[in-house]
Amino acid sequence: MAVNFKDGFSAAVARGQKVWAHDRSQTCGASEVFGCWRELWFKKRAPELAEDPEEEDPEWGHAERGNLIENDFAVPCLQDMFGRDRCLFMGGEQKTFVDGRLSATPDGVVVDLAPDALVEYGVEDIGGGGVLGTEIKTFGGEYAAPKKFKGPSLIDPSTEVVYYRPKPRHEGQGHVQMGALRRNTNYQPDYVAVLYINPANLKDIRVATVKYDDKVYQRAKERADAVFDPDKAAKDFPTEGKMRNDCTYCKFVSACAQTDASRYSGNVRKPKEFSEEEMEIFYQAVKKVATLRADMKAMEAEKKEAEFELRELLLEADTNRMGGEGWSASLSQNGGRKKLDAKRLAEDSGLDPEDYMVEGNPYFVLRTKFEES
Repeated sequence: MAVNFKDGFSAAVARGQKVWAHDRSQTCGASEVFGCWRELWFKKRAPELAEDPEEEDPEWGHAERGNLIENDFAVPCLQDMFGRDRCLFMGGEQKTFVDGRLSATPDGVVVDLAPDALVEYGVEDIGGGGVLGTEIKTFGGEYAAPKKFKGPSLIDPSTEVVYYRPKPRHEGQGHVQMGALRRNTNYQPDYVAVLYINPANLKDIRVATVKYDDKVYQRAKERADAVFDPDKAAKDFPTEGKMRNDCTYCKFVSACAQTDASRYSGNVRKPKEFSEEEMEIFYQAVKKVATLRADMKAMEAEKKEAEFELRELLLEADTNRMGGEGWSASLSQNGGRKKLDAKRLAEDSGLDPEDYMVEGNPYFVLRTKFEES
């Protein structure tokens, strides 16, 4: 019998995957509650509207990579550093905490630490009775490497240590996990250390810290409860993913577009139908959009001019690369982009390309006009 290693590995992973006692479809998890709010509604309330629903053999590679790094590398290393008795809720001892419609499964906590345990990462006193939350992440692929802080107050002038900023969603996840521990256990961590591990080079470990803020936890709980509110529909949730360019990876793009289309009536109401206060709100909003558009247009023109000048400098110097300590510029030449020759296709095949066109999702076009009075 022929061997298919990919199928074999997929089957083995499926058989070995952990079965969670908690039904994750009934709560919003710490790792997802600060994602796009409308996408979260679809995931929890209308998963059948996904454009690419999960198949029997879903893509498991990234998730399994994270599991391997956490269970076979990070957790054993943490236990070796601090001792097993000081590493709680880790690996096979993870526990899911539920608060209404909000849930969290912390990657663990380390106890009995000194106040200055995180001094190398810019934290003078971890507080929390010497308890530190831990969150284990991999970066690369679906995770972007944390960006470096460059503010002068965040670089230790004596050691030139550069601290890292957690991804916003990971930061929110840290708050939720610490809040869950605080409410359900005797441990009261003030900080969580987010350990970003490069799977291509396990020695590349970057650490970001998050200080607990109960207001963030409360906000997460409000978001989770709202998702399951029977009186709320998809249209009641903002499309936050559009502001973060997350729609590329969303499985509910069409359902989301149709939801927005259903909100559009096409009505034109006269200004006199609105109060002076309402008109002022509209005026300020139009002014803000129009001003930002004008500024962006001016900056784009200035940017193009500066790019042209730099390109000409390189061409006149007969070099495609220039640089020094901390700066560089390069110029490359690419071939033209390929495009479909619809006329030739029709002539050679007799097919009308228009017959194969499909209509995309509806979208909005916002126009503004503003003249300062």
